[in-house]
Amino acid sequence: MRPLLPILIGAVALFGLNVGVARAEPPTQASAEAAFAQGKFDDARKAYERLIRSDLRPAGPRLGLIQTLLRLDRWRDALREAQAAALAGPADADARGLLALAEMRAGRPDAASADAKQAQALDKDNYWGLVAAGRLADWNGRRKESRGFFSRATVLHPERPDAWLGLWDDADANRLGEADLAVAKRCLALDPKGQPFDGEMPFLRNLVDRESAFWRGFDADPAFHLSEADKKQESYSAVFPIQRQGDYVMVSVKVNDQPFRLLFDTGASGLLLTRKAARRLALPDLAKSLVSGLQGSAPASLQRADTLSLGPVTFHSIPVTVADGPDNMGDASSAATSSKITR
Repeated sequence: MRPLLPILIGAVALFGLNVGVARAEPPTQASAEAAFAQGKFDDARKAYERLIRSDLRPAGPRLGLIQTLLRLDRWRDALREAQAAALAGPADADARGLLALAEMRAGRPDAASADAKQAQALDKDNYWGLVAAGRLADWNGRRKESRGFFSRATVLHPERPDAWLGLWDDADANRLGEADLAVAKRCLALDPKGQPFDGEMPFLRNLVDRESAFWRGFDADPAFHLSEADKKQESYSAVFPIQRQGDYVMVSVKVNDQPFRLLFDTGASGLLLTRKAARRLALPDLAKSLVSGLQGSAPASLQRADTLSLGPVTFHSIPVTVADGPDNMGDASSAATSSKITR
């Protein structure tokens, strides 16, 4: 019986080579799209790249790869792939629209404008062409036009978050209404991930969860409105001093009849007071918030002032965001530097 033992062991070892060995299933368009939807962008990228290598005409996988690379913020790779897709399919409106978005991310608005127009020429209802056109209009300050593009895109593809976010970014920071909050809620419900959503969603969630009631308070008493007497004037002329403080441009104003110096910022969406300056007003905190900027995000509180006077013009019902500010701004300074998304 002993001579049989090595033979039996060898047979077990031979068959054992196949135990636990399973071939990986080749990716499909559906599996790549599922990985993308779950925010597994590296998995989606690898799947799309394998599909492209195995397909002589990889139009669908290549479009998916471009979107994935943009979510990963690998915009150089996205731009390269989008250029290849547009070259391979000159009549493909999706490829042209995604190329415009990649060019916007690469800081090439002129090229993006040309490709967005080309996408719309190929298909006036192309989703990516509309999103690119909306971002370009917003970039150039044409808010009404931008909202029109984004609104059309949300109707065409309500399940995609890109146009919803664009529509939200076009909301008036000082006059948020129920429609704006509905857009924010729609964005949150889609739960998008990746760039630019990872940076935007926390602020939307904060707004919807904590700030809705605060901003609804301005429905009947609109923010920054004029008195009835002032509304009758057709034009205004205000002269006020501007001062320099290092690299800052400062403007003197009054909030609730108390003097403040504002940091003048053309990109600001509202009035942000440093905590040190806000203590002089002794206003109650009405809601919690977040502010964002180049240095990241920080907790803030929302308050409401009665008036803001700039020269001879006085505005009423003033939303005030209070957060930590630069140490060198002084006790009497206030900075209008809040990011729009923080409201």
